[in-house]
Amino acid sequence: VSGTDVELQKAVDSAAPGSTVTLTGNVVLAKQLSINKTITIDGAGSYSITANFTRTGNDNDSVIGVYGVANTATLNNLVIDAGGSSCDLHGIDPYVSNVIVNDSTIRNARRAAINANGSEVTINNLITSGNRASTWSYGTIDLAKGDGVTREPKLTINGQSIHNDNGTTHMRRLAGTVVDNNEQYSNDFNIWYTLKSAPTAPSFISPTPAQNSTITNSRNVTISWNKPT
Repeated sequence: VSGTDVELQKAVDSAAPGSTVTLTGNVVLAKQLSINKTITIDGAGSYSITANFTRTGNDNDSVIGVYGVANTATLNNLVIDAGGSSCDLHGIDPYVSNVIVNDSTIRNARRAAINANGSEVTINNLITSGNRASTWSYGTIDLAKGDGVTREPKLTINGQSIHNDNGTTHMRRLAGTVVDNNEQYSNDFNIWYTLKSAPTAPSFISPTPAQNSTITNSRNVTISWNKPT
């Protein structure tokens, strides 16, 4: 699938539950992509879904909206672009549903990259950039329960997270739980979580050979250090 939101929405709507929709090119959306079933969308490692519309309400406030407590949307190898501040969107907005994000990038959302509203979200190797404009109080990833929502949100973090967004805090937990399996985030500010700084890898210094001497270098060097604290 490539081209417009009409083609992608039609492919999602017509796909059998549990199937995969694979992008064959970039997709530009004129409205939110809404998912109401268990399905996988695969960006094939390079393709993007980009918003070219402005938020009009809670049913049109993100690039991808996911609905239904029994439904799980798996998003693989995607670039999700929320179009910048003028679009006023979230990247992904799961509402009382379930989302798995694998090896993907979410960028340019004025609001949250992921707004987990009463939803269970699992991320594996997530990159975010340019999200969370300073005029909004969302985290890059936001966990909350909106009006009338009783289900507790849950975020499970695997792999490596990389954030290059506006502001210095990367996650806000107003409700629910965070399972940070690799202990990448610090929870120093009550509801706010910040990605820890990775340590600088030590440099390898090659000795200078003395006159009439020989140095044999191994090509295999292993350097390890403890996880950040």
